[in-house]
Amino acid sequence: MTSAHARSKLVGLAYATAKCLVKRSSMGEGWPSFLRHWLKFPLMYQASKALEGVPVATIPELFPGKQVGLISISPESLDRQIWHVRLDEEVLIGLTVQALGARRIFEIGTFEGGTTRLLADKAGEGAEVFTLDLPEAKFAGSWTQIGAKFRGAAVEPRIKQLFGNSLEFDFSPYERSIDLVFVDAAHDYLHGLADSRTALRLVKPGGVVLWHDFNAHFPGLVHAIIEATAGLPLKRLGMHTTLGFLRTAC
Repeated sequence: MTSAHARSKLVGLAYATAKCLVKRSSMGEGWPSFLRHWLKFPLMYQASKALEGVPVATIPELFPGKQVGLISISPESLDRQIWHVRLDEEVLIGLTVQALGARRIFEIGTFEGGTTRLLADKAGEGAEVFTLDLPEAKFAGSWTQIGAKFRGAAVEPRIKQLFGNSLEFDFSPYERSIDLVFVDAAHDYLHGLADSRTALRLVKPGGVVLWHDFNAHFPGLVHAIIEATAGLPLKRLGMHTTLGFLRTAC
């Protein structure tokens, strides 16, 4: 891309962003919201440029020669909010679990537990899924119920709920023993870097780390993931998803 083309793209993106934010401010979000988003724009642009350097790969490319069959998604997955993992991303996560044959899975960031349920379901009978989130007391008075979506489900016996701050939690019992690590916790640089480094300690040789929200809307997270995986074969799973993918060497 030429420098003139890059400047043109930047101006166009800035104009589109400003137009969108002015519209949002006129809808009641106000000028403080406009300024907050406008100040974030350069960070998002830098993150988008960084993402361009991460190659895109598909499931067949990541698991060559592996026959991946059809995958089913439970009706509960249709009940979703904008902050949940997207349905197409759920499909790719499920296909990754099946192609890898993952039996021990660690999730950093339980939230309502929809993805936890998916991981346990696709891993199959006898699998172990460890999932970590902040202590329930941290959510007192909020509508969030940690793990609510897998409570009472057939896969619940495969799931072990853990509580703690990922910056302080003792992960040592799980190190180098996990087939697949799914990271979907705090999206800032500090937590993103720490959680990514933790994931690389947890995953065993030949295992996979998946990240959610690996996109420019969370610039701190993007830079943290790229920094933590420097020198490793980090990929984007599919062109239009927010999933980061890394398979460690055997």
